[in-house]
Amino acid sequence: MADICDQADIQQQTLLDAMIKKARGNVSIEGSGLCLACGHAVSAVYVKGNAMLPRWCCIECRDVWDKDN
Repeated sequence: MADICDQADIQQQTLLDAMIKKARGNVSIEGSGLCLACGHAVSAVYVKGNAMLPRWCCIECRDVWDKDN
């Protein structure tokens, strides 16, 4: 059975995980034109009529970068 310190750690980690998840959903950072994971050039995409550069060339690179960072 967990003592009060362990319970506090678990509660704090749960809150921290929720805050990180929320923050990641609100971030909109444009890329430099190169994939952050593999370095390949990325093409511009249009979102609501505005061109922007993605940070990754594919979903696999995004997942690798997300796992490592």
